[in-house]
Amino acid sequence: MNATWIVTVFEVIDTTMETLDHHRHVLIKVPDSEVLTVAVVAAKYFQNHHERALAVLKALHYLSGPLS
Repeated sequence: MNATWIVTVFEVIDTTMETLDHHRHVLIKVPDSEVLTVAVVAAKYFQNHHERALAVLKALHYLSGPLS
């Protein structure tokens, strides 16, 4: 996995969501851009296996909180 690619994807998604004036739910602990980043990483590196991508991103401390 390429760390630069993952961070770039997150920044693009996060900036796009801010530009579109996206508001997240007040009870959510993890930004929506992180959830979408997990989906994109799963598609690129894990043949769309989201659970595996989530486990790897958690282990590498890419996520700010738990996803459930």
